Amino acid sequence: MLIVSAVGASWWFLSLGTSGSHLRSLYATQPENWPQPTLDAGVELDELGSLPPAQSVDDELADLGKHLFFDPRLSKSGRFPVHLVMIRNWLGRMVGVLLLVMTGTR
Repeated sequence: MLIVSAVGASWWFLSLGTSGSHLRSLYATQPENWPQPTLDAGVELDELGSLPPAQSVDDELADLGKHLFFDPRLSKSGRFPVHLVMIRNWLGRMVGVLLLVMTGTR
């Protein structure tokens, strides 16, 4: 379903003669330069506006975060770094969802 939507959206943009890079350049400017949206009847537009400027990244803090994320000493057993625990938890949830969908029960 998602693939069909993505292909349909790409075809729609191409049929209008609008490329992704052209839209990106438009949306990189101020909101008043953005293309006007097409709305269904009864739908009100609530503009998001421009994003705030990105904050600078402190390289030392980023390196510390990376080091801690992969350090197994922070786990209870001292054997598993954070990233492996997160992957294990995510996989466990996905297996649970698949079982629920396949069997219709928990």
